[in-house]
Amino acid sequence: MKTLPELIAPLPLFAGFDAGELARLEQALSLAVSYAQQGELLLRADDPALVPGYLLSGKARAFFTDYWGHRSILSDLREGDLFGGAAVYLSAPLPVNIAALAPCTVLTLDPRPLRRPEGADASLLERFRCRVGEVLARTDLLLLQKLDILSRRTTRDKAMAYFSSEAARAGSPSFRIPFTREELADYLCVNCSALSTELSKLQQEGWIRFTRDRFQLLRRDF
Repeated sequence: MKTLPELIAPLPLFAGFDAGELARLEQALSLAVSYAQQGELLLRADDPALVPGYLLSGKARAFFTDYWGHRSILSDLREGDLFGGAAVYLSAPLPVNIAALAPCTVLTLDPRPLRRPEGADASLLERFRCRVGEVLARTDLLLLQKLDILSRRTTRDKAMAYFSSEAARAGSPSFRIPFTREELADYLCVNCSALSTELSKLQQEGWIRFTRDRFQLLRRDF
């Protein structure tokens, strides 16, 4: 059975650290592996005891819920994604929930030593803090992409901007989306019935072709 340093060595978050440094990080950050079942919350909004996590396996979803229980999907998390990373820099609770979409294996860490690295491991912790910052910067790019989508004025424009970004991510005009229709409406912050109507129109007009979660962008002659 692999030790924890051996388990995390191939992960992008720990790239550039040798075996001895990984063992020191395990102790300094209280690294631990936990498991969650489908539907279980990995992070609860406004939890004062915030512990960042790194998804080793499985899928999860980040979402907001308002006072009346309305949900807005922020993003889906895949293997290799970091969540709650802002806790490395902030001690304040975060307003987002993270729920497992499937059984998940999660690496958790204590963020407190990273806020003010000191002692014998200060330089090592500072290096790791920079690695976390790089991961969060990539996450920021995805959030900016979503802001671009949500800035579109109409349901149609939001849907097409989202499909364009998914095609770019897949490197192909054919791709699958991780949402049901209702979930896609939550992600785009639009009415589900209005979204279904626009998708039907887009298909009839020859912009897209879709069956359930499979989509294909089509070229049109003008």
